[in-house]
Amino acid sequence: MRVVLYAGVAVLLAATSAGAEQHLTESELLAVADNMAAHGDLDAAQPIYSAISHSASADMRTESQFQLGNIAMARGDYSAAIGAYRAIVDANPNLSRVRLELARAYFMNGDFQAAQFHFEFVRATSGLPAAVRENIDRYLTLIRMRKNWSLDFGFGIVPDSNINNAGTENEECINTIFGPLCRPLETRKHGVGVRLNADGDYYLRLSRRLGIRTTAGVNVLDFPGGDFDDYSLYLATGPRYVFDSGEISLQPVTVARWYAGDFYNYSYGLRLDTNWQLGRRWLLGGGASLYRNQYHTDYINDALRGYDWSVSLQPRYYLNNKSFVLAGLRFGQENTHVRAYGNDSMTYSVGYFGEFRYGFAVLARLDLTSTKYHASRYFVIDNAFEQKTRHDTVWSAYVRVSNNKLNWCNLIPAVSYTYTRRDSNVPTSEFDKHRVEIEIMRRF
Repeated sequence: MRVVLYAGVAVLLAATSAGAEQHLTESELLAVADNMAAHGDLDAAQPIYSAISHSASADMRTESQFQLGNIAMARGDYSAAIGAYRAIVDANPNLSRVRLELARAYFMNGDFQAAQFHFEFVRATSGLPAAVRENIDRYLTLIRMRKNWSLDFGFGIVPDSNINNAGTENEECINTIFGPLCRPLETRKHGVGVRLNADGDYYLRLSRRLGIRTTAGVNVLDFPGGDFDDYSLYLATGPRYVFDSGEISLQPVTVARWYAGDFYNYSYGLRLDTNWQLGRRWLLGGGASLYRNQYHTDYINDALRGYDWSVSLQPRYYLNNKSFVLAGLRFGQENTHVRAYGNDSMTYSVGYFGEFRYGFAVLARLDLTSTKYHASRYFVIDNAFEQKTRHDTVWSAYVRVSNNKLNWCNLIPAVSYTYTRRDSNVPTSEFDKHRVEIEIMRRF
């Protein structure tokens, strides 16, 4: 029967090429290719699927691309499978069946970070059978056990309206018996800088669940003239334990920072990180840190040396198979030698991430940080010296739009905008700024 079917197809295709009226519709050709693939004749099915992948019908294109991905998976060509599945998900992120196969292709290709990203989305699909969800959970546990590395990377051009965080006042005056005495204040400076950040983890496995996590990071912000350049290096390494629904790590940490071309300070301490899967839609991240800070310049070190610590929680809730909402809560305390420079701060965050048709993705976040300093000091307020304990409120809004279809070697373009405003009971500490970033980043 298989031979007769193939022969009939050959006759019809030949008749069509000879100008005969009789020919197969795309649906009939798709059925023939499906039959060939089901019987293991992938070499015969592939050119038919390839021809249909250029169809005017979106449904035909999607089905043929999906089958081409399946053929590539069967042959062990996981890069080709990723390309086929990725094209479908970019065009229509609602298709959980295709996203599941994309996650599997990434897993088989050893790109565990991308596989985890897509498995977590599929896991939140409404009506997902329990057996499929349990299988995804097994994949996620294997990913945590097997992954060797992870990487986040970004490079951008950064126009900033207020790179020195200057306020709106041009001068500061004190009333005296001889009249007002004034001094100029720093005025706003704007510029276009370059930003580079790269953060990676290497996982050394000692057993199925226990290993060593080593984290390294570099962050560079460079503006013309060098007065506002800000560079930092980060290195941490320590034990990591994997369990069925998450992982936990504890790392000694060293951080070094350079500002305006000079070495500024270094910090060392401990960092705790953990992530948990909770139910079908929840992920919970958490952490704590303790740092000791030393500054290169003596007079700065005399005032600011000390230690800081923080604790944080970052819950994430998946709305469906293409979007999630996130929140954050962080308490931090900076303890300095001169208490007036130390502070307690609380940060509240909410955000949203979603993927849309044609490869677009949007990340939006709002942050509110309230900072209260530990002791009072003198400020010039309303043309007179006044002793105050400073209290700041910082508002920040961030939105980033990227497109997965415009990619090269898993790097995609993105445009982001950040608005920051600081209100304070010390007017000279208030400022606002706008920052746009045109960047290239690694995609999942």
